Amino acid sequence: MENPKKLKVRLTDSVKVKDDNMREVTLTNQKLAKLLEERSPLVQAGRDLQDEMEAMKKTFQEKIDAQSKVAEKINKIKDKIVPILHKEMQGKLAEFEDTREAEIRDGVIIVTVGDHLEDFKKRFHEQKNKKK
Repeated sequence: MENPKKLKVRLTDSVKVKDDNMREVTLTNQKLAKLLEERSPLVQAGRDLQDEMEAMKKTFQEKIDAQSKVAEKINKIKDKIVPILHKEMQGKLAEFEDTREAEIRDGVIIVTVGDHLEDFKKRFHEQKNKKK
């Protein structure tokens, strides 16, 4: 079996000293040479994919950081909304009711109110029915 032209392997046994702790040994095994050549582009493809993944990881982290900044701004505004909303809703809520959400719809402030007692009853009945 002859060495294909694409293989860049010297087919002579020799030893070359690289530095004090390492040395290079040149081998003549055709099967090993063929497998190493077959592996080479796969290793490069793996390295390329790793580089792409690192770039994606960096982009992903940048998106997470940007999202955190937006969430921080939202929370600062929410911290200003809550006391005003509580003041406005005084006297408008029943005993077990609480505000769930406030939004502007068609230029009008709409506040969604939930009843904690009804929520509890619903969960209680769901759990009771699961046990049957």
